[in-house]
Amino acid sequence: MKSKPTTAIVVKAASAQVPAGAPEIDQKIVFMWVAQKSANTQLAYLADYARFAAQVGKPLDQINLEDLLKFDAWLKSLGIEDSSRKRTLSAVKSLFVFAMKNFPAYIPLNPAAGLLVPKPKDSLNERILTEEQVVKLIDAAKDNPRDHLLLRMLYFTGTRIEEVVGLGWRDCNAAAGKDAAAGFLTIYGKRSKTRVVRVEDPLWSDLMKIYKDCAFGRVFIFAGEVPNTHLSKSRGWGIVKAAARRAGLSDRVSPHFLRHSIATHMIDHGASLFDVQIFLGHESAETTKRYIHSRPTISADSFLRRPLSHSDDRA
Repeated sequence: MKSKPTTAIVVKAASAQVPAGAPEIDQKIVFMWVAQKSANTQLAYLADYARFAAQVGKPLDQINLEDLLKFDAWLKSLGIEDSSRKRTLSAVKSLFVFAMKNFPAYIPLNPAAGLLVPKPKDSLNERILTEEQVVKLIDAAKDNPRDHLLLRMLYFTGTRIEEVVGLGWRDCNAAAGKDAAAGFLTIYGKRSKTRVVRVEDPLWSDLMKIYKDCAFGRVFIFAGEVPNTHLSKSRGWGIVKAAARRAGLSDRVSPHFLRHSIATHMIDHGASLFDVQIFLGHESAETTKRYIHSRPTISADSFLRRPLSHSDDRA
């Protein structure tokens, strides 16, 4: 199973991103900044820092707000999306907050405090599939039992791709009594948070049949090619992309579309925000509220007896 990079790997990676000639303390700060982040966050932060360090070309203690504004202007000149620009600038701001808090003698003031981060367009609505589209997507993988199961799991459990491919059989626990036809999955997710998701029939029965037949392996539900490893995140992405093509859906469809879709469909069918928040593992209800705002159920016509825009009367 893939795990968080070791300290040696993080040190090496952090060292590689620090400009030649920069003081050793910069390397130490960058290492400590990312050391306790998730593997994905480490990679993203180090890539963002490398871009920043290469462009600014100064030790951290010599960087000022003007340098940061010039860096932001450079990002704009590249024509990258606001979401990518926001991520990079947020990473830089995070670095300086960390440095000032933990190395106040070296970074006594935060030069990034005055740096504004763009608020990109919320395109969540563009990443939600209809229920009919979800059926098409899942059915497109029917000829491959593993891929079919992966798509069903992504949708019906609302898991992220890295969560579902990392699931082991020990994470599956059958319910008792009247609920014997259902079970629970222990999901180890983002920011090292653990949540439990209930799985109903027929998905649960299919899972147990696969386990009994030892169809995919005895350690992980989705076994990798090497013994005792799981399917890679990139391979999982490929499975979803291939199914989307066969289903005639947009080439933008990704595993996360299924997470967004199940959350929206649950709300459409009467689930409370609290239920969806727990199901998805959101820390804040504000995150879950996005699904309501992305699919409004009212319009001006809902309140106007005879909307002026629809009037046949002409002056």
